[in-house]
Amino acid sequence: MYSQEVSDEELYEDDNDFYDDDSEDDVDDELEFDTEDDYSVNKLNFEDEDDEFKTTLPPRFVHYCYPQKFTRGMLPTNRMKYEPVDYEDIELKLKCKIGNLNKILQIGTDDCTVLLIYYHWNDQKLLEDYTTQDTTEVRRKAGLSDIAGNLETNLIQTAKEGDMCLICCSESTAENPLNVFHLQHCSHSYCIDCYIACVKLAAEQGNLLINCPEPSCKLKIRPTELHQIDAYNTRILEKLEAEKKQENDAIRLRRLTEDQIKVKYQDDFDDSLDSPDSDDDDDDVQKEIKDEDLFNFHERSLKRQRKEKEDKRKKSLYRNYWYHICKNYIMTNRKTFKSCPAADCESSVEYLGFDSSNIVSIDEYITTYIPIVECTNHHRFCYYCNAEDHAPALCFLVKIWVQTCKDESKTLSWLSANTKDCPGCQEPIEKNGGCNHMTCKSCHHEFCWVCMSDWSRHTDNYNCGFARDPRISNDKEKQEKSRASLTKYLHFVQMFDIHRVSLKKDKEFLSKLEMRVQEIQQKVGVSWIEAQFYRECIDILLKARVTLMWSFAFMYYMNPKSKEIPAVQRLQNILSFNVETLSKLFEVTASEYVIQKKSEFLTTASSVKNHQFNMIDKVMELMITDKNLLSGAL
Repeated sequence: MYSQEVSDEELYEDDNDFYDDDSEDDVDDELEFDTEDDYSVNKLNFEDEDDEFKTTLPPRFVHYCYPQKFTRGMLPTNRMKYEPVDYEDIELKLKCKIGNLNKILQIGTDDCTVLLIYYHWNDQKLLEDYTTQDTTEVRRKAGLSDIAGNLETNLIQTAKEGDMCLICCSESTAENPLNVFHLQHCSHSYCIDCYIACVKLAAEQGNLLINCPEPSCKLKIRPTELHQIDAYNTRILEKLEAEKKQENDAIRLRRLTEDQIKVKYQDDFDDSLDSPDSDDDDDDVQKEIKDEDLFNFHERSLKRQRKEKEDKRKKSLYRNYWYHICKNYIMTNRKTFKSCPAADCESSVEYLGFDSSNIVSIDEYITTYIPIVECTNHHRFCYYCNAEDHAPALCFLVKIWVQTCKDESKTLSWLSANTKDCPGCQEPIEKNGGCNHMTCKSCHHEFCWVCMSDWSRHTDNYNCGFARDPRISNDKEKQEKSRASLTKYLHFVQMFDIHRVSLKKDKEFLSKLEMRVQEIQQKVGVSWIEAQFYRECIDILLKARVTLMWSFAFMYYMNPKSKEIPAVQRLQNILSFNVETLSKLFEVTASEYVIQKKSEFLTTASSVKNHQFNMIDKVMELMITDKNLLSGAL
């Protein structure tokens, strides 16, 4: 997308205006993420816990909804600014906020985290209450004890012989000692397994502030306390996995008896008879490729990455805890963050305002512009309506167009223009010829299509003299207008649908991209990076196809009296020609010749990209200068 680096002052002037004493020398500091290997009680170093919460963020790149600050006609585009972020970025941002708050209050990052969650991350309100109200009462409401500071001791201990867990009633014995856990500032000990179960249940219910299992206790589990529970749980899981692996290895190495060998190979032989002639692996690949939700390598890669992250979160209570914190933060700040609507994508977009003082709100922006954004995984969508990219059609046009296509009002208009009820029996009759002398098939009543009176009154050689009646003339005029409106609608719907189908076909072709790239690598001997231009050209094709498709919806609502219609049609035709040229180039080029035609691909794709920009730029200029341009939609 369109981006540029911003200064530290510009970036944080809204979020951290009460942290003016931050040093600029720490701008390049990176947040230290915990790895899975750190979740061991023996490896936890509580003295370094605050190192995780840096007080400054690294510089980031601001993205824009439009590449240029001015159109080609030098009109301001008033671009919306945003930043694509993922959960790791959000976690870094929140930990920086925690670190900055602790820098002021000096109560430890554990307590700061709980307080900020309780205050829904409103640090200014928290600071105001903490400095003007009774501190003990503020902490008590948030579920904290009177004693501030981070955890510095190991809270997992071995219970004395005879002690019992009040949740599961397990008793600690000399043969099976019970590991118990309690919060730092309360003495309610429960077995570690029950504590883990309570934490998991709270996470499933979406609770970010987890209570002590004791009903009468109001204290919350703090991050480092949860970290200890997670370290124990991770160590147990790793031990179980190692034991399972060892058991499986032993089974594989165990010598088979003669009867077992016969059964094993007979089963293999039977399976081979049941399998089709085609290779199973090839069938699996084809099945995966045909999946519409995973239409290319990029999407399948995203699905794999998400599954890997989910698996890691399931194994780590602490990682899952922070995942839900970030997710809740995005939902709480819906005016600032928008989640990507694409399937299997956990990326979001953070709204950063505008690069011009002419626009003050997103509601004002969408009356003239389209806030198309791109997430970290390169999915394009509209920030306002959360739909896929629909430029050059404005958001309200998209809503009307979609509803119009679903509505049956156009069908009723056609019926009104082409059918009438018989004056004799009221049965609907369709006029399928040019003659106005109608005969009802049901009651055989003869009447005039123009004036709807008995045909016996028409003696002037099939010429309706009653059509001079003003009421009849008005009805005929309404029918002609309805027919003309229907013709216009059908034309634009047909063109929209043609490019919608073409877009689907192009995506189906893209589904074979990974295989074709592999063919290129094998036949020509090039790396994935060298063949990446092929993917970039396809992305350009799909984006241009979307623009072309929605341009017909836009033109349908243009004021029919506008003098700019021919200019828009000309740009539309040029874009259509270039899109079809690039699409044809993909279709006719065999995989072994793709590298040889790299220059042609890049040249054609560049032309498509330029003409797509021209189309959107022209529409933007018209929207800025002509407020009556879309009178057809009003």
